[in-house]
Amino acid sequence: MWKKLSTCSLIDSPKLTDNQTDHGKLERNSAAGGKNVYLKDVQDWEKRFYEKRGWKDLPPYIRVGFLMEEIGEVSRAVRASEIGRDHPDEEKMTKKEVRENLAEELGDVLSNVAILADLYGMTLEEVVQVHRKKLMKRYHETIN
Repeated sequence: MWKKLSTCSLIDSPKLTDNQTDHGKLERNSAAGGKNVYLKDVQDWEKRFYEKRGWKDLPPYIRVGFLMEEIGEVSRAVRASEIGRDHPDEEKMTKKEVRENLAEELGDVLSNVAILADLYGMTLEEVVQVHRKKLMKRYHETIN
């Protein structure tokens, strides 16, 4: 139910009243096959993947360090998308490769957020709901 706003993002808020929930449902763009993805499924998959790799039980303060690293990589990918990179030791990427790299790095951020939430016993859906409530209270806004 999230709508594509630009070539790189799925960030528009679904139409919900203050007390409704979308049960973590995200509608993927057609390039992703038009299937639905649920936040719970995303978090569960990340948790299983991290458990299999032995990464799940790292302390939260280490996980935050990884999150910061990934945010830096998102920053680098956004820079490449917006103004390019002129480094002689790097191969020039096509627009498609730049976009894919940004999606990969945003996925790494999402992955770390999902694992941090899980470490504190929260679901991504809960995080989204609490975040929306905070914004609506702070800015006295409701989005329908």
